[in-house]
Amino acid sequence: MKKSLFLSFLILSSLFGEGWKKESIIEKNCQGGDGKSCFQVGVEYELDKNFKTALEFYEKSCKLNYGRGCSEAGVIIALGEAGFKDEKKAVEFYKKGCELNVGNACKNLGFVYQRGIGVDKNSSKTVELYKKSCELNSSEGCKDYGWLFESGEIVKRDYKKAVSLYKKSCDLGNSIGCKNLGWMYQNGLGVEKDLKKAFELYDKSCQKDYSVGCLNLGWMYETGTGTTKSYKKALQAYKKSCDLGSPFGCKSLGWMYQNGLGVEQNIKIAVKLYEKACRGNYSLGCFNLGVLYDNGKGVKQDKKTAIKLYEKACNLGSNIACYNLALSYDNGDGVEIDKKRALKIYEKLCQKNHSKGCLRLGVLYYFGKIGKKNYPQALKLFKKSCDLGHKQGCEYYDILKEEMRKY
Repeated sequence: MKKSLFLSFLILSSLFGEGWKKESIIEKNCQGGDGKSCFQVGVEYELDKNFKTALEFYEKSCKLNYGRGCSEAGVIIALGEAGFKDEKKAVEFYKKGCELNVGNACKNLGFVYQRGIGVDKNSSKTVELYKKSCELNSSEGCKDYGWLFESGEIVKRDYKKAVSLYKKSCDLGNSIGCKNLGWMYQNGLGVEKDLKKAFELYDKSCQKDYSVGCLNLGWMYETGTGTTKSYKKALQAYKKSCDLGSPFGCKSLGWMYQNGLGVEQNIKIAVKLYEKACRGNYSLGCFNLGVLYDNGKGVKQDKKTAIKLYEKACNLGSNIACYNLALSYDNGDGVEIDKKRALKIYEKLCQKNHSKGCLRLGVLYYFGKIGKKNYPQALKLFKKSCDLGHKQGCEYYDILKEEMRKY
Protein backbone atom coordinates (compact mmCIF):
# COMPACT_ATOMS: atom_id res chain seq x y z
CA MET A 1 0.00 0.00 0.00
CA LYS A 2 2.76 2.47 0.99
CA LYS A 3 4.67 1.64 -2.22
CA SER A 4 1.58 2.46 -4.29
CA LEU A 5 1.40 5.79 -2.45
CA PHE A 6 5.04 6.48 -3.30
CA LEU A 7 4.37 5.69 -6.96
CA SER A 8 1.47 8.14 -6.93
CA PHE A 9 3.79 10.76 -5.44
CA LEU A 10 6.36 10.21 -8.20
CA ILE A 11 3.66 10.68 -10.82
CA LEU A 12 2.48 13.87 -9.14
CA SER A 13 6.04 15.20 -8.91
CA SER A 14 6.73 14.52 -12.58
CA LEU A 15 3.57 16.39 -13.56
CA PHE A 16 3.73 19.37 -11.25
CA GLY A 17 7.15 19.45 -9.61
CA GLU A 18 8.05 18.66 -6.05
CA GLY A 19 6.98 22.03 -4.65
CA TRP A 20 3.25 21.91 -5.35
CA LYS A 21 1.15 22.22 -2.22
CA LYS A 22 -2.14 23.85 -1.37
CA GLU A 23 -2.47 25.95 -4.50
CA SER A 24 -1.71 23.08 -6.91
CA ILE A 25 -3.87 22.32 -9.89
CA ILE A 26 -4.77 18.96 -8.40
CA GLU A 27 -5.97 20.53 -5.17
CA LYS A 28 -8.12 22.94 -7.15
CA ASN A 29 -9.59 19.98 -8.98
CA CYS A 30 -10.29 18.40 -5.61
CA GLN A 31 -12.10 21.53 -4.48
CA GLY A 32 -14.08 21.26 -7.70
CA GLY A 33 -15.36 17.82 -6.73
CA ASP A 34 -12.85 15.40 -8.30
CA GLY A 35 -12.38 12.51 -5.85
CA LYS A 36 -9.23 11.18 -7.49
CA SER A 37 -7.55 14.58 -7.14
CA CYS A 38 -8.48 14.68 -3.44
CA PHE A 39 -6.89 11.25 -3.04
CA GLN A 40 -3.69 12.43 -4.75
CA VAL A 41 -3.43 15.44 -2.46
CA GLY A 42 -3.90 13.10 0.50
CA VAL A 43 -1.03 10.98 -0.77
CA GLU A 44 1.38 13.90 -0.65
CA TYR A 45 0.35 14.90 2.85
CA GLU A 46 0.71 11.31 4.03
CA LEU A 47 4.19 11.08 2.55
CA ASP A 48 5.03 14.28 4.45
CA LYS A 49 3.80 12.50 7.62
CA ASN A 50 0.94 14.98 7.94
CA PHE A 51 -1.61 12.25 8.62
CA LYS A 52 -4.33 14.51 9.97
CA THR A 53 -4.50 16.58 6.77
CA ALA A 54 -4.06 13.47 4.64
CA LEU A 55 -7.07 11.93 6.35
CA GLU A 56 -9.17 15.00 5.62
CA PHE A 57 -8.45 14.68 1.91
CA TYR A 58 -8.96 10.91 1.92
CA GLU A 59 -12.33 11.36 3.63
CA LYS A 60 -13.32 13.98 1.06
CA SER A 61 -12.17 11.63 -1.71
CA CYS A 62 -14.28 8.87 -0.22
CA LYS A 63 -17.37 11.09 0.01
CA LEU A 64 -16.86 11.75 -3.70
CA ASN A 65 -16.97 7.95 -4.20
CA TYR A 66 -13.31 7.45 -5.03
CA GLY A 67 -12.69 4.07 -3.41
CA ARG A 68 -8.98 4.33 -2.80
CA GLY A 69 -9.63 7.35 -0.62
CA CYS A 70 -11.97 5.21 1.50
CA SER A 71 -9.37 2.49 1.81
CA GLU A 72 -6.56 4.81 2.87
CA ALA A 73 -8.80 6.71 5.29
CA GLY A 74 -9.62 3.39 6.95
CA VAL A 75 -5.97 2.49 7.30
CA ILE A 76 -4.99 5.81 8.91
CA ILE A 77 -7.91 5.58 11.37
CA ALA A 78 -7.20 1.91 12.17
CA LEU A 79 -3.54 2.67 12.91
CA GLY A 80 -4.31 5.83 14.86
CA GLU A 81 -1.91 7.86 12.74
CA ALA A 82 -4.07 10.99 12.78
CA GLY A 83 -4.13 11.16 16.57
CA PHE A 84 -7.13 8.93 17.21
CA LYS A 85 -8.00 5.30 16.67
CA ASP A 86 -11.48 4.08 15.82
CA GLU A 87 -11.69 0.48 14.61
CA LYS A 88 -15.43 0.60 13.89
CA LYS A 89 -15.09 3.77 11.83
CA ALA A 90 -12.22 2.17 9.91
CA VAL A 91 -14.50 -0.76 9.09
CA GLU A 92 -17.07 1.60 7.59
CA PHE A 93 -14.44 3.11 5.30
CA TYR A 94 -13.27 -0.36 4.25
CA LYS A 95 -16.84 -1.37 3.49
CA LYS A 96 -17.45 1.59 1.23
CA GLY A 97 -14.08 1.14 -0.48
CA CYS A 98 -14.86 -2.50 -1.12
CA GLU A 99 -18.32 -1.63 -2.46
CA LEU A 100 -16.50 0.69 -4.88
CA ASN A 101 -14.40 -2.32 -5.96
CA VAL A 102 -11.05 -1.38 -4.43
CA GLY A 103 -9.17 -4.63 -3.86
CA ASN A 104 -7.13 -3.51 -0.87
CA ALA A 105 -10.25 -2.23 0.88
CA CYS A 106 -11.84 -5.68 0.47
CA LYS A 107 -8.64 -7.28 1.74
CA ASN A 108 -8.56 -5.03 4.82
CA LEU A 109 -12.23 -5.71 5.47
CA GLY A 110 -11.60 -9.44 5.20
CA PHE A 111 -8.77 -9.12 7.70
CA VAL A 112 -10.86 -7.37 10.34
CA TYR A 113 -13.56 -10.03 9.99
CA GLN A 114 -10.86 -12.69 10.33
CA ARG A 115 -9.43 -11.18 13.52
CA GLY A 116 -12.58 -9.65 14.95
CA ILE A 117 -11.27 -6.07 14.93
CA GLY A 118 -14.15 -3.61 15.16
CA VAL A 119 -16.57 -6.35 14.09
CA ASP A 120 -17.51 -9.83 15.21
CA LYS A 121 -15.39 -12.59 13.69
CA ASN A 122 -16.96 -13.99 10.55
CA SER A 123 -15.06 -16.69 8.65
CA SER A 124 -17.42 -16.84 5.68
CA LYS A 125 -17.12 -13.09 5.12
CA THR A 126 -13.33 -13.34 5.43
CA VAL A 127 -13.18 -15.92 2.65
CA GLU A 128 -15.66 -14.00 0.49
CA LEU A 129 -13.78 -10.72 0.88
CA TYR A 130 -10.30 -12.16 0.28
CA LYS A 131 -11.67 -13.85 -2.83
CA LYS A 132 -13.17 -10.59 -4.11
CA SER A 133 -9.97 -8.73 -3.27
CA CYS A 134 -7.89 -11.15 -5.31
CA GLU A 135 -10.35 -11.03 -8.20
CA LEU A 136 -9.86 -7.25 -8.13
CA ASN A 137 -6.11 -7.89 -8.52
CA SER A 138 -5.01 -6.94 -5.02
CA SER A 139 -1.65 -8.64 -4.58
CA GLU A 140 -2.13 -8.52 -0.80
CA GLY A 141 -5.58 -10.06 -1.13
CA CYS A 142 -4.28 -12.94 -3.25
CA LYS A 143 -1.44 -13.51 -0.81
CA ASP A 144 -3.73 -13.64 2.23
CA TYR A 145 -6.32 -15.72 0.40
CA GLY A 146 -3.55 -18.16 -0.50
CA TRP A 147 -2.49 -18.36 3.14
CA LEU A 148 -5.98 -19.52 4.10
CA PHE A 149 -5.58 -22.51 1.77
CA GLU A 150 -1.99 -23.24 2.78
CA SER A 151 -2.69 -23.13 6.50
CA GLY A 152 -6.11 -24.74 6.42
CA GLU A 153 -7.35 -21.83 8.50
CA ILE A 154 -11.08 -21.32 7.94
CA VAL A 155 -11.10 -23.30 4.67
CA LYS A 156 -10.06 -26.85 3.85
CA ARG A 157 -6.30 -27.03 3.21
CA ASP A 158 -5.55 -27.01 -0.51
CA TYR A 159 -1.89 -26.56 -1.44
CA LYS A 160 -2.60 -26.42 -5.19
CA LYS A 161 -5.05 -23.59 -4.67
CA ALA A 162 -2.54 -21.82 -2.44
CA VAL A 163 0.14 -22.13 -5.14
CA SER A 164 -2.20 -20.63 -7.73
CA LEU A 165 -3.02 -17.68 -5.48
CA TYR A 166 0.59 -17.07 -4.44
CA LYS A 167 1.57 -17.11 -8.10
CA LYS A 168 -0.99 -14.44 -8.92
CA SER A 169 0.15 -12.40 -5.91
CA CYS A 170 3.78 -12.70 -7.01
CA ASP A 171 2.93 -11.85 -10.64
CA LEU A 172 1.18 -8.73 -9.31
CA GLY A 173 4.45 -7.72 -7.66
CA ASN A 174 3.93 -8.84 -4.07
CA SER A 175 7.26 -9.73 -2.43
CA ILE A 176 5.66 -11.90 0.25
CA GLY A 177 3.63 -13.71 -2.38
CA CYS A 178 6.88 -14.53 -4.21
CA LYS A 179 8.48 -15.76 -0.99
CA ASN A 180 5.48 -17.90 -0.13
CA LEU A 181 5.45 -19.38 -3.61
CA GLY A 182 9.16 -20.14 -3.26
CA TRP A 183 8.43 -21.98 -0.01
CA MET A 184 5.85 -24.14 -1.78
CA TYR A 185 8.37 -25.05 -4.50
CA GLN A 186 11.10 -25.67 -1.95
CA ASN A 187 8.96 -28.13 -0.02
CA GLY A 188 6.91 -29.60 -2.86
CA LEU A 189 3.59 -28.38 -1.48
CA GLY A 190 0.88 -28.37 -4.14
CA VAL A 191 3.53 -28.43 -6.83
CA GLU A 192 6.44 -30.63 -7.85
CA LYS A 193 9.48 -29.86 -5.72
CA ASP A 194 11.81 -27.54 -7.62
CA LEU A 195 14.67 -26.03 -5.63
CA LYS A 196 15.94 -23.98 -8.56
CA LYS A 197 12.51 -22.41 -8.96
CA ALA A 198 12.38 -21.76 -5.21
CA PHE A 199 15.76 -20.04 -5.43
CA GLU A 200 14.55 -17.82 -8.28
CA LEU A 201 11.44 -16.83 -6.33
CA TYR A 202 13.38 -16.01 -3.17
CA ASP A 203 15.72 -13.93 -5.31
CA LYS A 204 12.74 -12.08 -6.79
CA SER A 205 11.30 -11.52 -3.32
CA CYS A 206 14.63 -10.20 -2.05
CA GLN A 207 14.97 -7.85 -5.02
CA LYS A 208 11.62 -6.43 -3.93
CA ASP A 209 13.11 -5.81 -0.47
CA TYR A 210 11.34 -8.46 1.57
CA SER A 211 13.60 -9.39 4.47
CA VAL A 212 12.45 -13.02 4.72
CA GLY A 213 12.94 -13.49 0.99
CA CYS A 214 16.54 -12.33 1.44
CA LEU A 215 16.94 -14.58 4.48
CA ASN A 216 15.79 -17.65 2.54
CA LEU A 217 17.95 -16.65 -0.41
CA GLY A 218 20.96 -16.41 1.89
CA TRP A 219 20.29 -19.87 3.28
CA MET A 220 20.16 -21.33 -0.24
CA TYR A 221 23.49 -19.72 -1.10
CA GLU A 222 25.01 -20.81 2.21
CA THR A 223 23.94 -24.44 1.82
CA GLY A 224 24.16 -24.69 -1.96
CA THR A 225 20.46 -25.55 -2.21
CA GLY A 226 18.96 -24.82 -5.62
CA THR A 227 22.08 -22.94 -6.63
CA THR A 228 25.88 -23.05 -6.42
CA LYS A 229 27.15 -22.63 -2.87
CA SER A 230 28.54 -19.15 -2.27
CA TYR A 231 29.29 -17.84 1.19
CA LYS A 232 29.93 -14.36 -0.17
CA LYS A 233 26.52 -14.18 -1.82
CA ALA A 234 24.94 -15.66 1.29
CA LEU A 235 26.62 -12.93 3.30
CA GLN A 236 25.21 -10.25 0.99
CA ALA A 237 21.70 -11.67 1.22
CA TYR A 238 21.84 -11.96 5.01
CA LYS A 239 23.15 -8.40 5.26
CA LYS A 240 20.27 -7.09 3.19
CA SER A 241 17.82 -9.10 5.31
CA CYS A 242 19.35 -7.64 8.47
CA ASP A 243 19.35 -4.10 7.05
CA LEU A 244 15.66 -4.55 6.22
CA GLY A 245 14.99 -5.22 9.89
CA SER A 246 14.95 -9.01 10.15
CA PRO A 247 16.44 -10.28 13.43
CA PHE A 248 16.75 -13.67 11.72
CA GLY A 249 18.92 -12.11 9.03
CA CYS A 250 21.08 -10.38 11.65
CA LYS A 251 21.60 -13.66 13.51
CA SER A 252 22.57 -15.47 10.29
CA LEU A 253 24.93 -12.65 9.33
CA GLY A 254 26.46 -12.82 12.80
CA TRP A 255 27.04 -16.54 12.34
CA MET A 256 28.93 -15.86 9.10
CA TYR A 257 31.20 -13.34 10.86
CA GLN A 258 31.69 -15.61 13.87
CA ASN A 259 32.85 -18.48 11.68
CA GLY A 260 34.59 -16.55 8.91
CA LEU A 261 32.22 -17.72 6.16
CA GLY A 262 32.48 -15.49 3.09
CA VAL A 263 34.22 -12.85 5.17
CA GLU A 264 37.21 -12.52 7.46
CA GLN A 265 36.33 -13.84 10.92
CA ASN A 266 35.34 -11.02 13.25
CA ILE A 267 33.67 -12.09 16.47
CA LYS A 268 33.24 -8.50 17.68
CA ILE A 269 31.03 -7.78 14.68
CA ALA A 270 29.23 -11.05 15.34
CA VAL A 271 28.53 -9.84 18.89
CA LYS A 272 26.93 -6.64 17.60
CA LEU A 273 24.80 -8.56 15.12
CA TYR A 274 23.65 -11.05 17.77
CA GLU A 275 22.81 -8.09 20.01
CA LYS A 276 20.66 -6.64 17.25
CA ALA A 277 18.97 -10.01 16.68
CA CYS A 278 18.34 -10.39 20.40
CA ARG A 279 16.83 -6.91 20.64
CA GLY A 280 14.50 -8.08 17.90
CA ASN A 281 13.48 -10.96 20.20
CA TYR A 282 14.96 -13.73 18.10
CA SER A 283 15.78 -16.53 20.52
CA LEU A 284 18.85 -17.86 18.71
CA GLY A 285 20.33 -14.37 18.54
CA CYS A 286 20.10 -14.18 22.34
CA PHE A 287 21.39 -17.73 22.72
CA ASN A 288 24.41 -17.25 20.45
CA LEU A 289 25.26 -14.03 22.26
CA GLY A 290 24.94 -15.85 25.57
CA VAL A 291 27.39 -18.52 24.43
CA LEU A 292 29.95 -15.84 23.52
CA TYR A 293 29.62 -14.24 26.98
CA ASP A 294 29.72 -17.67 28.59
CA ASN A 295 33.03 -18.48 26.90
CA GLY A 296 34.51 -14.98 26.71
CA LYS A 297 34.73 -14.87 22.93
CA GLY A 298 34.57 -11.41 21.36
CA VAL A 299 33.58 -10.04 24.76
CA LYS A 300 34.88 -10.18 28.31
CA GLN A 301 33.66 -13.41 29.93
CA ASP A 302 30.55 -12.68 31.97
CA LYS A 303 28.61 -15.67 33.27
CA LYS A 304 25.82 -13.55 34.76
CA THR A 305 25.16 -11.83 31.45
CA ALA A 306 25.25 -15.22 29.73
CA ILE A 307 22.59 -16.52 32.11
CA LYS A 308 20.35 -13.50 31.49
CA LEU A 309 20.65 -14.09 27.78
CA TYR A 310 19.95 -17.81 28.11
CA GLU A 311 16.88 -16.97 30.17
CA LYS A 312 15.58 -14.52 27.57
CA ALA A 313 16.23 -17.00 24.77
CA CYS A 314 14.53 -19.73 26.79
CA ASN A 315 11.46 -17.53 27.34
CA LEU A 316 11.42 -16.88 23.60
CA GLY A 317 11.19 -20.62 22.95
CA SER A 318 14.76 -21.86 22.44
CA ASN A 319 15.12 -25.36 23.88
CA ILE A 320 18.90 -25.29 23.70
CA ALA A 321 18.94 -22.04 25.69
CA CYS A 322 16.63 -23.58 28.28
CA TYR A 323 18.99 -26.54 28.54
CA ASN A 324 22.02 -24.31 29.09
CA LEU A 325 20.09 -22.32 31.66
CA ALA A 326 19.10 -25.49 33.52
CA LEU A 327 22.71 -26.71 33.46
CA SER A 328 23.84 -23.42 34.97
CA TYR A 329 21.42 -23.80 37.89
CA ASP A 330 22.19 -27.50 38.17
CA ASN A 331 25.96 -26.97 38.39
CA GLY A 332 26.14 -23.50 39.91
CA ASP A 333 27.87 -22.09 36.84
CA GLY A 334 27.61 -18.29 37.13
CA VAL A 335 24.73 -18.57 39.56
CA GLU A 336 23.98 -20.23 42.89
CA ILE A 337 23.06 -23.90 42.64
CA ASP A 338 19.30 -24.29 42.47
CA LYS A 339 18.33 -27.91 41.78
CA LYS A 340 14.61 -27.21 42.05
CA ARG A 341 14.76 -24.55 39.36
CA ALA A 342 16.88 -26.82 37.19
CA LEU A 343 14.31 -29.58 37.74
CA LYS A 344 11.44 -27.41 36.50
CA ILE A 345 13.32 -26.48 33.35
CA TYR A 346 14.36 -30.08 32.65
CA GLU A 347 10.73 -31.17 33.13
CA LYS A 348 9.50 -28.66 30.53
CA LEU A 349 12.22 -29.74 28.12
CA CYS A 350 11.42 -33.41 28.56
CA GLN A 351 7.73 -32.69 27.94
CA LYS A 352 8.86 -31.18 24.63
CA ASN A 353 10.77 -34.41 23.85
CA HIS A 354 14.20 -32.91 24.42
CA SER A 355 16.39 -35.97 24.90
CA LYS A 356 19.09 -34.27 26.97
CA GLY A 357 16.47 -32.65 29.18
CA CYS A 358 15.00 -36.08 29.94
CA LEU A 359 18.46 -37.48 30.64
CA ARG A 360 19.42 -34.72 33.09
CA LEU A 361 16.04 -34.96 34.80
CA GLY A 362 16.61 -38.69 35.22
CA VAL A 363 20.02 -38.00 36.77
CA LEU A 364 18.43 -35.75 39.38
CA TYR A 365 16.00 -38.51 40.36
CA TYR A 366 18.74 -41.16 40.30
CA PHE A 367 21.01 -39.31 42.72
CA GLY A 368 18.15 -37.91 44.81
CA LYS A 369 19.19 -34.33 44.24
CA ILE A 370 15.65 -33.04 44.78
CA GLY A 371 14.49 -35.45 47.45
CA LYS A 372 14.75 -39.19 47.90
CA LYS A 373 16.29 -41.30 45.18
CA ASN A 374 13.67 -42.49 42.71
CA TYR A 375 15.05 -45.26 40.53
CA PRO A 376 11.75 -46.16 38.77
CA GLN A 377 11.25 -42.54 37.71
CA ALA A 378 14.89 -42.23 36.66
CA LEU A 379 14.59 -45.46 34.62
CA LYS A 380 11.49 -44.14 32.89
CA LEU A 381 13.27 -40.90 31.99
CA PHE A 382 16.43 -42.64 30.77
CA LYS A 383 14.27 -44.81 28.53
CA LYS A 384 12.51 -41.78 27.08
CA SER A 385 15.86 -40.12 26.45
CA CYS A 386 17.01 -43.31 24.74
CA ASP A 387 13.84 -43.57 22.64
CA LEU A 388 14.44 -39.98 21.53
CA GLY A 389 17.82 -41.04 20.16
CA HIS A 390 20.23 -40.05 22.93
CA LYS A 391 23.00 -42.66 23.15
CA GLN A 392 23.91 -41.79 26.74
CA GLY A 393 20.26 -42.17 27.70
CA CYS A 394 20.37 -45.72 26.38
CA GLU A 395 23.56 -46.46 28.32
CA TYR A 396 22.12 -45.11 31.57
CA TYR A 397 18.89 -47.05 31.00
CA ASP A 398 20.77 -50.36 30.54
CA ILE A 399 22.98 -49.75 33.58
CA LEU A 400 20.10 -48.78 35.87
CA LYS A 401 17.90 -51.60 34.61
CA GLU A 402 20.63 -54.12 35.42
CA GLU A 403 21.27 -52.46 38.78
CA MET A 404 17.59 -52.66 39.73
CA ARG A 405 17.49 -56.39 38.96
CA LYS A 406 20.03 -57.03 41.72
CA TYR A 407 17.75 -55.60 44.40
